[in-house]
Amino acid sequence: MPDIDEQAQELEVIESIFQDLISIVDGKNLRLSLDGFTASISLPPAYPSSSPPEFTISAPTWSQDQKRELQNELNEAYVENIGMPILFSWISIMKDFTDKVNGLTETQTTQDSIEDIEDEEPSSSQEIEPSYSTLPTIFTGETFHDRKSIFQAHMARVNSKAEVEAVMQKLLQNNKIAKATHNILAWRCNEMRHGKLVSLKDCEDDGETHASAKMLDIIEKMGAENVMVVVTRWYGGVHLGPDRFRIINNLTRAILAANGMENRR
Repeated sequence: MPDIDEQAQELEVIESIFQDLISIVDGKNLRLSLDGFTASISLPPAYPSSSPPEFTISAPTWSQDQKRELQNELNEAYVENIGMPILFSWISIMKDFTDKVNGLTETQTTQDSIEDIEDEEPSSSQEIEPSYSTLPTIFTGETFHDRKSIFQAHMARVNSKAEVEAVMQKLLQNNKIAKATHNILAWRCNEMRHGKLVSLKDCEDDGETHASAKMLDIIEKMGAENVMVVVTRWYGGVHLGPDRFRIINNLTRAILAANGMENRR
């Protein structure tokens, strides 16, 4: 694929995922705006095949060491992915680094970390009953249809990584969910470990590249704690392009809000 086409495709996806954080100008320049931090990124004609994006950052309250550390992380990420699109990784690095500088990430991120099936899609607006007393209740939202693909969000309140795994196992006992093209997961919780309260979070794309990181970002921005969200997608044979990210993001927001998880701090 020619560089110019790959740039256009990447920018379309990035805009869908980070629509509340970035603005794109002239199809080759973008601006990332975070709390106390902005970055301007320009795509040269030979990106991504042989040239890196060019960037400038502005963070008036940061020290020179902090700026240098971020620049080194961005450069290392590019070197590890020469010839490949890097914007998603760069934006994620900038966001995580800004959160760290602002003291927002005193967390430990876990590293363990369709056919047309309308006649057999899951029931909507239901509570999946736990099979044993310790399993959290799973709330399942309405199905959303777009060009033969079907999407559905599930949510549970969780207090440990073990509960996340138990809920995921319970969901996959449903054959329709187990047969889905993607089951995209994002979660965060506060768990007691060795007498200390530890903040944990993780996400899993399940083949829908970059989708779960934005879901996790939405959970954090809504202030939802001790919660997991799974968005299931049954692919219907028609490519949705960046629209699929908008749908996944909207379903994540909707199920959190519908179950009282918005602005819970």
